[in-house]
Amino acid sequence: LYCAKRADGAAALALLWPISDCGAMLIETGRLMDREQAYNLVVELVRGRLFRINQKREDWGLFDYEGVEPITFNTEQRHEAGFAAGSFFSEEFDWNDADGNGQLTIDEVCVGADVCDENVFQNEVFPTWTASLNLDVELFQFLRASTLFDARGGNSTKNLTEDFRCDRFFLDGRGCRASAAQDATLEEQAIWIASRFHGTNTGFLQEADFVKWREISFTLTAPPSLASKHVLLERTSLTFSGRNLQTFTDYPGLDPEANAGGANQHFDSREVNTQPPVRVFTLRLDVRF
Repeated sequence: LYCAKRADGAAALALLWPISDCGAMLIETGRLMDREQAYNLVVELVRGRLFRINQKREDWGLFDYEGVEPITFNTEQRHEAGFAAGSFFSEEFDWNDADGNGQLTIDEVCVGADVCDENVFQNEVFPTWTASLNLDVELFQFLRASTLFDARGGNSTKNLTEDFRCDRFFLDGRGCRASAAQDATLEEQAIWIASRFHGTNTGFLQEADFVKWREISFTLTAPPSLASKHVLLERTSLTFSGRNLQTFTDYPGLDPEANAGGANQHFDSREVNTQPPVRVFTLRLDVRF
C-alpha cells in the first residue's frame, strides 16, 4: 500500500525578534510534507496464534518551501528545503595515521573545508523504518508463551554522554575511551580530537539502528482435567513476564532508544547520561471471582 499525506497543521517557526517581558514573536516560515510511504504487512500465520510480522516505513516530513533560508537549531540540526525536518548537518572530518603508530595527533585529523564542504547532511533525526515480530504459542492446553521483538533505524542520535566524558574527564582517564584506552580505535581517537581541538561534534552523531527483545511472558493455567473439577482453578492463572530484555545494536552510547527530551523531544534526538529503558520482571497471580 502506497500513500502520501500532508501534515496540514504542522509548520516550521523561526524567531522574528524578542519582546521584553513577552518572550518572542514567531513567524511561520514553511510547511512540512510527509513523503510517499510504503506500508508492508505480513499477515498472521497458523491459526492467527503463531506469529505476526509488521514492517512500516516512516519517512518523516520534508520541509517543502523552496527559497526559505535553512533554520538551524541545536547547533547541528536544520529545517532545510528538500530534507527531512530537523535533519543533522555538520562538518565532515577525516584522519590519517601517517606514522602508523596507532596514536593520532591533532595534525593527523582534519575538519571542514580541509575535507569537503563545511556543513553537509549527515542523517535524519527520526527513524525511517520500524519493524516488529510477535510470537504467541500455546502448549499442552495450560501453558501459553509469547514474546516480542521490535526494531527501528535509518536515523542518528547525538551521543552527548560520550561527548561529556571526553570533554570533562579526558585528562584523568575516567570514562573517555578515546583518550584513556590503549585499544581505542583510530575512529574513536579522531572523533575526540575533532570535537576537543577542532570544534566539531560530527563524530558523536551516531547511527541509532537497533533490534530489541522487548518482552517475553509465560502464563500457566490449570489443565482442563483439573479445571473442570475445581471452579476456582478454572479462573486462576499465573504469569511470569520480562520486559526490555536485550538490545542488539552497533550504537556505542548508553541506549539508541534513550532520549534526553523524553516525551517533549519534538525534533530533539540526543542522550546525555540518560536513563535507558529499564529491564523489568513481574510475577502476577490472577484469580477471577
